[in-house]
Formats: sequence, C-alpha cells, structure tokens
Amino acid sequence: MRTGDIPAFLASAKAMNFQIVAVSDIWMMRREDGAAYNPELTGQSIDAVVNNEALYARKDIDAVLIATPTSKHAQHGIQAVLAAATPTSRSPLRTP
Repeated sequence: MRTGDIPAFLASAKAMNFQIVAVSDIWMMRREDGAAYNPELTGQSIDAVVNNEALYARKDIDAVLIATPTSKHAQHGIQAVLAAATPTSRSPLRTP
C-alpha cells in the first residue's frame, strides 16, 4: 500500500469499526517501514509478519487490504478467500 493511502483508510476507521493490526511483506525493509509508519499516524504499533500465510493464520484478522502490483492481485485475492474458508479464520467472508 502506498503510504498516502493509509490516512484515507484511517479516516473511516472509527465509523467502520476497524483498525490496522499487521503488515505482511516478504521484503524485510518494506515490512519494517510499514510497521513503523502506523504509529506515526495512530500512536499504535502493528505487527510485521513475514508472509501472507503468517498473516492469515492470525486470529485477529477479519479482512485484508491487498496492495500489490496489479499482476499479483488475483493470486493474492484467491489466497485471501481460501484462507477465509479455513476453520482457523474469523473472516466475514466465511459462512457459519
């Protein structure tokens, strides 16, 4: 996600009842930069996870924002939907 996009999402956080809790990136520098940026805006730290599988395994993830190059959107979207269908996920995408 471009850092300029985050303030737009945070502007709706209270009304939409969400918070950013983690950032996932295989590149350590981008992951650490992303994790360091959130406290600058919200005063709250977020976790940096090494890949999407680790992100989807978390119990506190209900939705994901996929910010990748266009060529990867479909692949990452499919992974997110499949992760939401697993019993370990509490995603609103999963039916009871």
